Amino acid sequence: MPTQRRDRLTERDVSNAQPGDVLAETCTRGLLLQVSPRGIKTWVFRYRGHPREGCTTLQRSKGLGSWPAISLVGARKLANACRGIVEGNGDPLENEREAARHREEVKARAEARQTFAVAADRFYRVVVEPKYRTRKNARHLLKYASAAIVDGRAFGVIAVTDITPEIGEALYGALVECRKVVLANRILGLLQCFWKWAAKPSGVPGVRGLPSPFAGIEMGEEKSRTRVLSDTELAAVWTAAGELEWPGGPFVRLLTLTGCRGKEILGLRWQPDPEERFGHVDLKEGLLVFPGGATKNGKPHVVYLNDAMRSVLRMVPRQFVGPFLFGKNGKKPGACRPGVKLRLDEMVNSNAWEKAWVFHDLRRTLVTGMQGLGVQEHVLKKLINHTGFASTFGVYALHQYEKERRAAFDAWATHVLSLVSSTAAKSA
Repeated sequence: MPTQRRDRLTERDVSNAQPGDVLAETCTRGLLLQVSPRGIKTWVFRYRGHPREGCTTLQRSKGLGSWPAISLVGARKLANACRGIVEGNGDPLENEREAARHREEVKARAEARQTFAVAADRFYRVVVEPKYRTRKNARHLLKYASAAIVDGRAFGVIAVTDITPEIGEALYGALVECRKVVLANRILGLLQCFWKWAAKPSGVPGVRGLPSPFAGIEMGEEKSRTRVLSDTELAAVWTAAGELEWPGGPFVRLLTLTGCRGKEILGLRWQPDPEERFGHVDLKEGLLVFPGGATKNGKPHVVYLNDAMRSVLRMVPRQFVGPFLFGKNGKKPGACRPGVKLRLDEMVNSNAWEKAWVFHDLRRTLVTGMQGLGVQEHVLKKLINHTGFASTFGVYALHQYEKERRAAFDAWATHVLSLVSSTAAKSA
């Protein structure tokens, strides 16, 4: 279709252009509006280029963008800028190609000298996320490594090819200092896997053939925690938690009664999670239901609610928009804020603490306390979702001990509440 020329295009001309139309305005030399058969309107700058080697066509076209993303006024500005380049013996298309080549060169140089943070992100997406069940933990570990300060700079900004054994040692030392030995060992193990991947042809350019800076680092000795709260401490925690407002109070009391991990409780929802990443409360059946995606070992788990647990759940407000019990406005899972633990410690008489404790010690206290109440080991393993039997026997022994688990939770709740009552009576 021949070009329809106007002295000056208007927005109405552009808006009313039909498929197949080609509009041009004489006041802006070279500016065209082309409308495809599907009705897509594209701004084009047409000009006569300068002769160059390998190109016999002098008339050339450069796309400026589509309408309405690029308005008529914007298209005029772009066309005038291109006209200025032509009149200065330049070529807009060649300039654009040269800029693209420059961007590719910069990208290639950056890829050839990837920082740890960039390479770790690709390692997570390519290796960890598709293959490992503990991918969420791995992402956190890689972030901790990137944020660690080594020789006055964040480890994440160091080029992978510049990581030496000395830097690896310094990183491990910094992690031990700020993250403790256990977490530092987990990060070191992940970094050793990272380097094996980086040294592959598909890994990080320039790493293949380099010795691993993490291979010779000796991991620190890990000491298993054995902290169990005494009866006096347990009663004090329960009483203090009752004086904390939501979410701290209900969170601590559910930890005490269920023996669940903190993240499992903080991720609880009122309705089932379609993606099965979080547990939910089933009040009708009297259960806390945790799908495999919500547990550490990837195995589904249930907690049988008793009267004490139901009483705690009634302390959780339900007017929020979102489904989560402990997240802000119910829209996100809860977060274990250090302030909750600090307030508990402040509320309890300092003489009550035998030594420092953490929330996870409540899980150990429950198991130890239930042992004292006569609960059998195979029932305890089911209560805290540990593997019940070793070897292949566990494939056949699938009984869930529902009756025994309900009785154990009831006995533990009775024990905790009796401790609280006796402590209150003594202090009266």
